[in-house]
Amino acid sequence: MMRTRRALSKNSLQEPNLKIAVISPNSPHLEDIGRYLQTPDGSRSVALHEGGMSKVRVVADQQRPDLIILDSMCRDLEGLPVLEYVSAQHPHTVVVMLCVNHT
Repeated sequence: MMRTRRALSKNSLQEPNLKIAVISPNSPHLEDIGRYLQTPDGSRSVALHEGGMSKVRVVADQQRPDLIILDSMCRDLEGLPVLEYVSAQHPHTVVVMLCVNHT
C-alpha cells in the first residue's frame, strides 16, 4: 500500500534547490514539461529522462530527487511495485503521475 509521506504545498515548487526528475516515453512531452518547470534563476534542478517505468527506480536511487513527475505511465498497473519501492526507500520523494484518457 502506497502512502503519501509529505504533502505537496502551494510553495513546494518554489523551494530553493528543488530537485525535479521528469520521466516520459514521449520526447515532445518531456521537453514541454521541462520548459514549464525551468526557472530563470536556476533555483530548480530539472532532469529530463526519456523512458518508462524501468527508469523510475534508477532515477530515484541515483539522483534522489524531491519530486518525480511521470508522464503517460498510467496505462497499466504493472508499475505499481516500482512506485511502492520508491515510496518505501525514498519517503521524502513525491511522485506525481500525469495521466490522460483518450476516450
